[in-house]
Amino acid sequence: MSEAARPANPASRRTAGTSGSGAPAPDTLVVVYDLVVGEDEAAPGSPGSAGRDPLREPDALREAQLLDWRVDQPASTAALLFELRTARQLDEGNTALLVMRGLRSFDWTAGAAPEGPTARTVVSGVPGHLDGLFRAEFSFFPDSRLEMLGQRSEFYVLEA
Repeated sequence: MSEAARPANPASRRTAGTSGSGAPAPDTLVVVYDLVVGEDEAAPGSPGSAGRDPLREPDALREAQLLDWRVDQPASTAALLFELRTARQLDEGNTALLVMRGLRSFDWTAGAAPEGPTARTVVSGVPGHLDGLFRAEFSFFPDSRLEMLGQRSEFYVLEA
């Protein structure tokens, strides 16, 4: 997750569970990894409300593809990288990054591993809260599922 990307627009960052400092300016190149480890050190601005918000709306990431995920256990952070060109609900940007901070649990379940690299397409995504923590549940095709629970989440829409 070290590729450079450009935020889709200044309102392309959304947060849940905390107030965020905003998204980098649209003409700014960012390294995706910096968004994961930066903990709210992005350029000033406000979380956006344009378009669908996967931190608040069920199935906003439907048909997006999960490209990669990383869990940084010492920092209690998880990051999911999505391909948005196939997403049905989001029409800005071509890539998205979902970062969960204060990670309490990360549960990945999958059926038999297919031959070679396989795109995991979001069939269902349900955000919510559980005991004061942010919760995200995703079902994918082929047969796989992810559930995360943490203190807060951030969602970035990017042009990679």
